[in-house]
Order: sequence, then structure tokens, then C-alpha cells
Amino acid sequence: MRMRRRLISLVTQGKIALLTKEMLAGDTEPWRHGPHGHWYDPLAALEDTKGPAFTDAAKTFDQQWTQVTRQRTAAIRRWRARIAHTKDAALPADPAYAHEVIQVPHPTRTSELRIQYAAAHTLTVWIDRVLAYTGLTALEVNASAGLLLTIKDVGAGAEQLELAVSHVGASRPLIRIRPVGPDAAFYGDRIVYLTVDNALRYNSVVSIHASPGKSKTHYTSKDPRCQLELIGSIGNDTVFVRESNALKKRIGYLTESSVHWMTPVTPSTLIPLSKTAWAENRHLVVNGRRTPLPHGEFLEDARQLSETEAVLVTVKNACCSLYRVQFHPPSITLLRQSKTPNQFKLSTYTPTALLTYPHKATEVLDVRTLRTLLTFPTPLSLPVVLHGVVASADGTKIPYTIVSHVAHPTKLIVEAYGAYGISSRRSYPIQWLAQLEQGYAYAVVFARGGRENGDAWWAAGSTAPKKHTTFEDVYAAIPAIQRRLTIPRHRTMVYGRSAGGWMAARVAQHQPPLCAAVFAEVPYVDVLRTTSNPRLPLTQMEYDEFGDPRRPEDYAALTQLSPLDTVPLAFPDAPVVLVRTGLHDMEVSPYEAVKWVTKLQAFGWKAWLAIDREGGHFAAKKQQVIQAAENAAILDAVIVSRPPPHGSPPRRGKRTAKRQSSKGSTFNSTRRRKH
Repeated sequence: MRMRRRLISLVTQGKIALLTKEMLAGDTEPWRHGPHGHWYDPLAALEDTKGPAFTDAAKTFDQQWTQVTRQRTAAIRRWRARIAHTKDAALPADPAYAHEVIQVPHPTRTSELRIQYAAAHTLTVWIDRVLAYTGLTALEVNASAGLLLTIKDVGAGAEQLELAVSHVGASRPLIRIRPVGPDAAFYGDRIVYLTVDNALRYNSVVSIHASPGKSKTHYTSKDPRCQLELIGSIGNDTVFVRESNALKKRIGYLTESSVHWMTPVTPSTLIPLSKTAWAENRHLVVNGRRTPLPHGEFLEDARQLSETEAVLVTVKNACCSLYRVQFHPPSITLLRQSKTPNQFKLSTYTPTALLTYPHKATEVLDVRTLRTLLTFPTPLSLPVVLHGVVASADGTKIPYTIVSHVAHPTKLIVEAYGAYGISSRRSYPIQWLAQLEQGYAYAVVFARGGRENGDAWWAAGSTAPKKHTTFEDVYAAIPAIQRRLTIPRHRTMVYGRSAGGWMAARVAQHQPPLCAAVFAEVPYVDVLRTTSNPRLPLTQMEYDEFGDPRRPEDYAALTQLSPLDTVPLAFPDAPVVLVRTGLHDMEVSPYEAVKWVTKLQAFGWKAWLAIDREGGHFAAKKQQVIQAAENAAILDAVIVSRPPPHGSPPRRGKRTAKRQSSKGSTFNSTRRRKH
């Protein structure tokens, strides 16, 4: 009770701020004055998300959306049934079972606790599957104290996270704090978490006793361009801290009073393994001794297993390998390797990994024994698997992968991301299973800006002057994939989400057109205005990722690349544009989509906008299936009914396509049976 009174006191004193659900507003001043130019935005009034201009525009888009969905009620019903079936069939547990697993057994039953917790944690971190269902971003058990720690989204997709700590099996938490960052850990008899500044920047490392609730600040980042992360370790009480942005990083570990920094500031990706060892982009570092990663591969992930060993995940051309590392003497031993795009996602607190492929079942793998602990269901077989590379505008070879349920697909979905050093999707495509069942092929382009080839791949697509490479990679890949599958552009849809929505918008506005439809979810499209408004949550942290218009070269590049600032008059065969945004999105403000679609329509484009009134950067769970069904019904109708563009070449025969698909490819083309 004393602890609860203490927490209430902290809240009332403002030391723990409560984040209410809100809509972030931009800057409604139409003139933007920069050191290298001045420009006028006639749509600036829409940035007031509670003002009359935004409200009226949102009502208009709601009416348009209601009309277009009413015209396709039967189709939406059919797609909803398909999507619900495939999504449920791909989950590893039903809701009742998932709830029981998360309620971890009593800590005195240590072996059962370890097994059950390994399964629970490993499943909950897999965002595409169980995490989306449970709403958890972190789950950890302190077996000796019998405590369970969770961080859960309480904002219906609005990035409002709450930390709760309770006794295992208890119905009420001992501690409940919001807002917090997405990471937390047990540290001795304390719980370590991140505080929040300006909605999405995690600026301080704080710990609090489970009892009596006294808090302590270990470190506060003074640089508004940097973000803090907590990284746990398996088998010991070390909690690592990473301070980073796109161009500078450092790592350290938590002490009783502060953070001890292990490395100097560097642009290289860093992952800590122990207090004297870490992995970086091209090397393993143990006691100051640097060992190069094998086969010219690049670091993707790493975790310590014990005081003497760790596991590394490396990547090259989107293909991952798993290695065991011995610290004394330093050595690296291959455990698993793939020559096709895949991904290992290491669990933070258990010696397990998720091994995912685009075409077959996801496995939960014990990284000590390489034994498969669990296999995810695969409700749809994807026997057609194709991999290849295509030359971008500057000659760089860009990898891509394709899967299909049928031997000769007639429609195509192309997806890409290319930002933040995040690799594009390499997992079993649950989101698109219903479309794949209906004769679509699904392709992923591993554009620069991600980390499919290490930090250099990321750097080649980050900062404003180099961002064009991300788009050029996708521009080159789409026609190559269409030729390889003999699918014409009027049967092609391009999809991008968030920063990938910038890519999708650029594809939509590309001339000549590359596809019939573009689907952009929560798209980052008002780039010039956003990067010139430092008050928005992510702007300062993303100067080195997307650009700082105070720099002349960045300003010049952004004026040419910002989708909202480069909308052309609708041209012949321009793709139909479908956009979704969330009213409470803190990562990409909803007014960006409202402004972009308003301008598209004013310039003669056929464009629709759906506004999720309850969601944020992600839709509420109860809305996901119906939204996916609406998207599928509308986009499929566009692709099916779209006439061939004027003067388009005839569809190539199978032999011609086969000859073309072999040119320039460094990956194997295979048609595989379901494993």
C-alpha cells in the first residue's frame, strides 16, 4: 500500500507523466522560411487536426470511402472471410491458449517455467504474429522473485505504452507506469525502463524498486537527435544501453548509479555481448581484439548465451546465417546458413530464435542445440519461389524475392521499405495470403536504406541527397519482376507502409507509370514540411536519416523528393491511389495523408483515403480484418478492371520469360514443394 501511495505521489508531482490519447498537430503557418529558401503551402491549415479545415476534409474523405465500400459490399464480405480464415490459421495459438501461456507457471517449478516462458516470450516478440494479437512489446520473468514484467500498448495503436510489474499469477500489478519506452528489464531488485520525451523519444534510463517504489535516473541523453534503447542479456543481470541515431552510436552497461560506456561514438551498428565484447557491422570485438565476420557478411543481430559464448546473425543479399561465438579465444563457428532470403530473430532473454522464410513455415529454434521447438502453421502452400537481382540506375545489384501459390500468377503485389536500416519483409506473408490464394504473386524488393547488405547499404539510401537511390532501386525492380513473371503493369499493385509509404508515393507519381494501383499505409509524404518542423516527435532524430532542410544540399534534394511537393497533374494511365491513416498516429501525423490525397484529387488523380478514427500507427486489433478486406476488395477491383495501357507490348510467352529471368541473376530460381 505504501508503494502505491508513493507511485500516486510521483504521478501527482509530474515525475511520471501520463500520456493521454491525442492527435498531434503540425504548423498551420503557410509560409516556411528556411536559410536556403522560402516556400508556401496552401494546405497548411489541414495540419491543425482539431481545426475546421481538417475536420471538413476528413468528413469528405469519410463520405467518399463509404460510397466506394458500399459499391463493393459483397466483395468485401468474401475477402473478409478469406482473410479471417488465413490469419487465424497462421497464428500459433488461439486466444485462450495464448492467455494461459503468458500467465507463466509458479516460479518454483523452474524447468516448466523455463520451457513455458521460452515459448511465451519467443512468440510474443514476433510482431507479425502474436505480438499484434497480445499488444505486448516486452515480457520478462524474474523467477527468483516471482515477478512478471510486461509493456503493453494502451493507446489503440497510438504508441502509448504502459509498464506493469506483478507477482506471477496475480490479478493486479504492483507497479503500473505510463508512458514508457518499449524496453524494460529486471536489474537485481530493480526494474529498469525508459522515460519518454516528446511522445516518441526515449531520453532517460530509470530504475524503480519493486518495493517500496523509489525511482533513480541512471542516464539522460542530452542530444535530441539520439534515441535510447535497453538490451537485455541471457543468463546474467547485465542490462546494456544503446544511444544512437543514423550516423552515431555507442553502447554501455548499467551500473548502480549511471551507465558505463564501452565504446566511443561510431557510425557503425553495435550490439553488446558482454562487458568486454560486442559485435559491429563487419567485426567481432573481444577485449579490444577485432575478428572479421566470415565470408564478407554483415552483422544483423547478436545475443550473449553465457559468460563464454554468444550467437551472431549475419546477413548478405538478404540471406542470413547463424554463428556461435566463443570469447576465449575469440572464434566464430557456422551453425546454419541460407542461400535464399530469410531472417533469424533472436530472443532477448531465452536461447531461441525465430527462423523465417518467405515461402515456408516459421520455426522456433533452440540456438544451443539447433533443435526446432515449435513450427508455425502454414495455411497456404507457396511452392513457387524465385530470387534474383536487378541493376539499379547506378549499376548496383538489388536483390528481390518472389513467392506464389500458383504456377502462373496473373496479378502482382510488390512491396519495399528501404529506411532506418530495417530489412524488408523476409517472413511468411500472412498479410497477403488471401491475395496469393486468388492468383497473385508477391514480391519484395530489398532496396537500399535497409540493412540487407550492412551499414553501407543503409547509408546508401539515407540522408536527403542519397534517398533517391531507394526509389531508383524499386523503379528498376518492378519492370524486371513483371517481365520475369510475364505480368503486365496494369495487373500490378505496389505497397508501402510508413517510411515505405514515401517509396509508394514516389512510385505512384513516376512517369511512365509502373503499376495500376498504389496502396500506401500511414505514408510519410509531407517530407519537406515535416523535416522543417523540429517540434514534431521524430523530426530531430531523423535529420540524419531523411534530411535537415537547414543544410543546402538537403533542402535541394527534399524539394525534388517530397511527394506532396512534387505531385504532377494526373497523366495517362496514372495508377489509382489508396491511402490509409490513423487519426491518433504519433509517428506519421494523419494530416500528411489528408494533405497528399487532397492535392492528388485536386490535380485530377483517382485517390481514396480511409481514416481510422480509433487507430494510430497501427490499427486496433478488432479493425484489422475488416480494413484488410476493404483494401483487398477495392484494389483487386482496380487491377481486374484496369484496361491495358495504350501501346503496351503483348504479354510474353513462357519461353521468352524464362530466358529473360535468367539474365543477370545470381540467385537460384526454384519451384519448391511445401515443407
